[in-house]
Amino acid sequence: MENIREVIKRVNLRDSDDIARAKEEIKEMLTTRVEYMRDIARMCEQGAEVLISALEQNDLRNAKDMCETIVREANNLITKGVDLRRGLEEAEPFLEGF
Repeated sequence: MENIREVIKRVNLRDSDDIARAKEEIKEMLTTRVEYMRDIARMCEQGAEVLISALEQNDLRNAKDMCETIVREANNLITKGVDLRRGLEEAEPFLEGF
C-alpha cells in the first residue's frame, strides 16, 4: 500500500487536476484506515459481549481466552490509531495548503 508521503511527492504542484486527484487519494487512504479501526472496535465490542456471557455462565476458561483476544485486538486498534495520526500529520499541510 502506498503511503501518503509518496502520494504527495509525486504530485505536480502546477497542475490543479493532479492536486485534486492527490487530495482525493489521500482522503480515501485516511478513510480506509478509519474504517479498519472501526471494524476492530466492533470486534472488541462483540468480544466483550461474549466475555460477559462466559462470565455469567461461570466459564472462566472461555472468558480468559476471549479476554486475550480482546487485548490483542485493542493493541491492534492502538497501533492503527497511531498510524492514522501519523497519516493525518503527513496529510494536513498538503490538504490545507492547496
